[in-house]
Amino acid sequence: MRVQRVVIATLAVVAFAASAFSQLSPKSPVPTLGQKKTIEGTITKLEFTSPRVFIFVSVMESDSDKPTNWSIQTGSPSELDAIGIKRSDLRVGAFIRAEGTLLPEEHRLEAPASGLSFPK
Repeated sequence: MRVQRVVIATLAVVAFAASAFSQLSPKSPVPTLGQKKTIEGTITKLEFTSPRVFIFVSVMESDSDKPTNWSIQTGSPSELDAIGIKRSDLRVGAFIRAEGTLLPEEHRLEAPASGLSFPK
């Protein structure tokens, strides 16, 4: 009986540790330090997911005739609201400028809520 309790306790600890480490997903992009970028373009799609907002932007690159699709990963909806950016500001077709850090994936940018602006 004692061995059975030890085995059950060990399995519980392993299961807890596995769930804790699964929160640190290797698929989660880590910003490449020192590579800052500013992009400007038209919002094409929005995803309000917890804990982040993803903004998809069509950007005209200077070296290409075709627009490039970028993904901007930013803070939560409540962070945006706290600095005065409302959901109504984030709409498909709106022009946006984002200053942030390049992510390892191509055409991905992590921008803090303070790095977003809506020039007229």
